[in-house]
Amino acid sequence: MRGKTAWIGDLCILTLVATSRLALEPPILPTYDSVNFALALEHFDPAAHQPQPPGYPLFVLLLRWINLTLVHPVDALAMAGVIGSAIAVAACWRLGRAMFGEWAGVAVAVLLLVHPTLWYAGVANPVRTFLAAGSAVTALLLWRALRNRSGLDAAVAAGALAVAAGFRPELLLYLSPLWIYVASKVAWTPTAVRRTLALFAVGLLAWLGPLAVTAGGPVPLWRLNAGYLAERSGDAFTLRQLGLAAAWTFGGALCWVWALGLRALPSFRLRKPSPEALPFLAVWTAPGFLFQALAHIHHPDQALQAAPPVCLAGAYVLTHWRTPFASRDWAVAGLLLASGWISFLGFRHPWPGLERSTGYFDQIELYRRFAADGLTAIEEAAEKGRIVLLAADPYLITRRHLGYYFPETPIVDLLDGSGGPVLYQGLRRAAPPGGTAVIPLPADGTAIAVPPPGTHWDDDAAGQGRIARDRGVFKIPLEPNLKFTFLGRCFRTPAQ
Repeated sequence: MRGKTAWIGDLCILTLVATSRLALEPPILPTYDSVNFALALEHFDPAAHQPQPPGYPLFVLLLRWINLTLVHPVDALAMAGVIGSAIAVAACWRLGRAMFGEWAGVAVAVLLLVHPTLWYAGVANPVRTFLAAGSAVTALLLWRALRNRSGLDAAVAAGALAVAAGFRPELLLYLSPLWIYVASKVAWTPTAVRRTLALFAVGLLAWLGPLAVTAGGPVPLWRLNAGYLAERSGDAFTLRQLGLAAAWTFGGALCWVWALGLRALPSFRLRKPSPEALPFLAVWTAPGFLFQALAHIHHPDQALQAAPPVCLAGAYVLTHWRTPFASRDWAVAGLLLASGWISFLGFRHPWPGLERSTGYFDQIELYRRFAADGLTAIEEAAEKGRIVLLAADPYLITRRHLGYYFPETPIVDLLDGSGGPVLYQGLRRAAPPGGTAVIPLPADGTAIAVPPPGTHWDDDAAGQGRIARDRGVFKIPLEPNLKFTFLGRCFRTPAQ
């Protein structure tokens, strides 16, 4: 497809992305970050984690535009995930065609469409789909600049990178080396230099200026983000962090790397790519991997900027064989179908050794189950009388989730990490860390513990019928002089 007919491919990509993502949309806000972005729709304040630093201002702006039509934050976030994923797949489709040919364009689109981590991010953490989208769009423009030896094309890429950083600021760090690499190989004119500076400055200031104003100035903004990065980064480099960065950066290759084994067959030969392609892919991938290996990576979808180049490498491997078959197209289609199926299985079921970056379907089902069962159980108890929530899940249904859906309910955060349990009133901190051996609770009402899935109660009172599991949560009727433990914490009500 070229020229005027390319929109047909874009429409097919959008349809497939929307169908595969929206069909799995959970009825509640998934992930801690999604709650932060829902709060940012009401009031943008990165210092209050609405959303978390660095603020992602252009993503919040996109959410607000979507929210004008789709009023519910869950729907707005789901549509943002569709947009980010579709941009990434469409840009890679074009880039694959430009780098390796028509079949490679189809192959990279399929591999990225069913990439387990991008699929999950499109459903549960849409802001991270823009790591892949910004990475793919910038690389597409830089490849055109490299092939055309055009400084003007490099200027457009600089502007695109500045805008992409408004969605994910770390892309400036990850993609600047690729821009410098391409810039060193193109022909520059005074007009191209001026246009580069202008487009980059406009794209950067369009979101950085309002962000600085919101933070109270450039210095407070710097301090806010420096403090957040220091808090989130590890104290020192470890081999475990290196292993996680490698697994989450290159793990997507497992669905196609097996095809390299075809080289052992006498009738199969892998054709050489253009001399510019491999250095381009290497410079595109390496900076993000090195930063995350040495400084910071906590979740697989934080490495999504590398999904496009890894899938492009796979597209080349799957589509550039010299085969003994009369129809090369059938051979390529078979290889692509097998790789796409392996990737789909990685989304549906955990891969051994890569459980944290595959098997996402079960995580999405947990959100659906809590919305249908656990949330309903809490609402029913709240209608009957006073409740106190005990938040003990750090990943799925967190204290932030409970505070968003029950804004006036007391919540004891058992995992605050600041010296002891902390009492919240909805999302507002109501008391400093307790630091006490016994956590006080009222003498009436119901305490409801929301633990990680599969948690078992660790107190003898459970066997005496005082504590009951109800649809994924634990309910404890409160009465005077009651004492129980939960996850190693001791709770007590006052005597009457």
